[in-house]
Amino acid sequence: MLKRFVKFMSLKAIDHTDATYAALMPTHLELLRIDSAVAELKLFMSMTKKLQTRNITMSNVRYLFDAAILRHPFLDNFVGPTCKNVSSPVFESAIVKIQGSCENQLTPEERNQVLRLVKRADHAFAVDGHTR
Repeated sequence: MLKRFVKFMSLKAIDHTDATYAALMPTHLELLRIDSAVAELKLFMSMTKKLQTRNITMSNVRYLFDAAILRHPFLDNFVGPTCKNVSSPVFESAIVKIQGSCENQLTPEERNQVLRLVKRADHAFAVDGHTR
């Protein structure tokens, strides 16, 4: 709706000097705010589309969220690494580091969280849980 409004306002056919319409028209400051809001909405839409891609990793998601938090600090309460929506911040942090090829930066706590995901080449597990 805002995009249509911005397009409508740019039309030269509108008589901006007519007193009847002048009172209904937004001020210059309001137009700047509308343009700014449209630009921010475009960024959010772009981020939303990236988050819906099939091959996105947790490290990509964290990068997008961190970038959004830098622009809008209030988002930290909703998508920050320690917000209440994250059920295991330590696990998420470990996965992000691993996907970013920073395994050497894992804390002992993070290492413990992801230890069960390590695929051991020296052990093959049977269906019943016994090693072969």
